[in-house]
Amino acid sequence: MTSDELLKTVLRIGHYMLEFGGEIYRVEESITRMCKAYGAKSVDVFAIPSSLVVTISMADDKPVTMTKRVRAFQTDDDLTKVDRLSNLSRYICDNTPDSQTVSEMVEEILKIRHYNAFVMTLCFSIVPAAFCLFFGGNLKDAAVAFFIGGGMKYLLDLLRYLKTNIIFTNIIASLFSSVTAIFAVNIGLGENYDKIIIGSIMLLVPGLILTNSMRDFIMGDFMAGILRLIAAILIATGIAIGVALALTAFGFSG
Repeated sequence: MTSDELLKTVLRIGHYMLEFGGEIYRVEESITRMCKAYGAKSVDVFAIPSSLVVTISMADDKPVTMTKRVRAFQTDDDLTKVDRLSNLSRYICDNTPDSQTVSEMVEEILKIRHYNAFVMTLCFSIVPAAFCLFFGGNLKDAAVAFFIGGGMKYLLDLLRYLKTNIIFTNIIASLFSSVTAIFAVNIGLGENYDKIIIGSIMLLVPGLILTNSMRDFIMGDFMAGILRLIAAILIATGIAIGVALALTAFGFSG
């Protein structure tokens, strides 16, 4: 591979690893090892959740730099794809295939679809119902949360298709779940709107982002950790705003 081909290849792999929820240290280490496998004398990688910069020097000692903008937090986290991309980076280090072969392998990973729409909707429905029961709701509340979760699946898919900002997405989704929960209680389908709301918004909690933030801090990637922590706080703020708007609209003060 030429320097340009190598950089384009490793940047693409690193970009998808970040986009699907990979840790900073994993991305930087994978890129460094791949570049070394193709004969790079020195490799400098700078990664944060929204940007990736790689500089390599090959045998001629001429440094080459490329950058890649990462649309972090705008796609689904997919740890299976992160794992497959990590395995691909190890394969590349052991076999040093050409750029076309690597590109085809990346495309195969991107085509992975784990579950069909029905299974995903069912999972989105079961999670709120289970959390509703966990937080003290009854079976009627869990049934309402079950249907709210299914509705949120299609709402989130629509907002993702429209490329809506993730904070606005969480405001709309939490507003939808809260309004639906209060309305269901008002017409007698449920009894505890607060338990239904709590169960429903658990779908929106930025657990992976917060976990990766802590891991970044532990690994010494403080800038990446701070950015992810801020993102988690803003996402949680969006959830709180949506719930507050619904409660205010229906006249609840606390």
